[in-house]
Amino acid sequence: MKKISFLVISIFLAITLISCYPRYTIIPLPDVDNPIDTDEPTPEPEGPTTFSPKTVQELKKAISDSKDGDTIEADVVISQEEFAEFPIILDKKLTMKGEYLIADDINSELMLMNTVSRNGAGAVGLSLFDIQDEVSLVDLTVKVAESTVTMVDQIVSLISSDSILKTDNFKVQIIADETSSPIDNPQNTVIAISVGESVPAENINLDAESDAMIYVDENNAAIETIFENIAEINPDTEIVVSKLPETEIKLGTELSDGIIYYDRGAEYGRYNYNGETKTLTRIDYAVDDGSEGSTAWRFLIVANENLIAQSDEISWGDFNDSDVPGWDETSYEIGSGLKNTSTMLNYYGTEAAYIWPKVKEVQNTTGEQWFVPSALELYELYKVKDELTNITFPSFSSNNRYWTSTRCMEPLSSTVLNEVYVCVVDFHDKDLTEENVQQDGMSANSNYFVRLIKRY
Repeated sequence: MKKISFLVISIFLAITLISCYPRYTIIPLPDVDNPIDTDEPTPEPEGPTTFSPKTVQELKKAISDSKDGDTIEADVVISQEEFAEFPIILDKKLTMKGEYLIADDINSELMLMNTVSRNGAGAVGLSLFDIQDEVSLVDLTVKVAESTVTMVDQIVSLISSDSILKTDNFKVQIIADETSSPIDNPQNTVIAISVGESVPAENINLDAESDAMIYVDENNAAIETIFENIAEINPDTEIVVSKLPETEIKLGTELSDGIIYYDRGAEYGRYNYNGETKTLTRIDYAVDDGSEGSTAWRFLIVANENLIAQSDEISWGDFNDSDVPGWDETSYEIGSGLKNTSTMLNYYGTEAAYIWPKVKEVQNTTGEQWFVPSALELYELYKVKDELTNITFPSFSSNNRYWTSTRCMEPLSSTVLNEVYVCVVDFHDKDLTEENVQQDGMSANSNYFVRLIKRY
């Protein structure tokens, strides 16, 4: 009986133990501070990568895929189709090497949305690289075909105070069409490096050889010291201090004296660099000698108010004075108004009945060369009169004529050859043409408005 009881108890305990045995296995997670050893090696951090693109698309992808410290070694020919791919933003610490050839089949029909017109309707601007971070140009040569020179705006632009440029054997060359042979092209308009107004001098280290120009925004406070870090530069490289295309003052910008309404496009100041002494010499900077060919001025500014109103009854000159200079001694052209005014001041500068003593008084009071605009200078103002923001002209319905400093040929009906006629611009005329301005001569003893301008 005891044996049966023991057997029953044993079976009962066995069943109980079996029913309590776990039906799964718990695997502990590895301790992050003490990871489990494995046979697999820990991957090493990736080092700098060198990319070797051959096309513009591959170049853009290489820059997109690159990281700080990588190198781009590219030999790229820019074709018409790829012209629209620029500018390329360099916003990483990169080293750029190789050769970029701007294809000689780019033409003036490529007026693309992301290009900037600099030289009129027949030209487009190409910016190769906009630097926003730190970029080293090492053994990099940019070759520009001669036929496309006027269409290339700038190669490298530094656009922010964080832009850092380091160069080592960086070259920009003008080449003969269809070859890679460098040629001398003193008429080129290519900007090799453009430096914005906020880029400090210590962010630029130049070792460059260029057949193009180097531009520095005239508002950059470091103009005088920005080239102190030059290691080597081609002595023939022209250094221009100017308003860069992206920072030019546009129509409608208000200045203290009036509105800039015409951009002559002349250089504001140029520098020659002496490689031995590492010094810059400024040439023709803001020197306006009053001559028609002066390149010191870039804009014309119109005064806010009329100098003379029609009701003042002050005329241009004597209608019957045969001793005043002939009509061919003054010019219609833009840039000639100051010279025209100086010529007339020599004849009428003390005649209170005429406009010229009033002009001289303004010059003496302000110490500035305000003058009566030439015919085409005043016509430029007429063309934009409705776009001006801080300046108005009388809105008489019938007569809103302004004197110019240009004598016109007498009307064909005139038989008195010694009579004096002067070109006027009628601001009320809605359809005035350049030909009208050159032919619309009014009697010199008439009374019209005068609005002075000056060069800037």
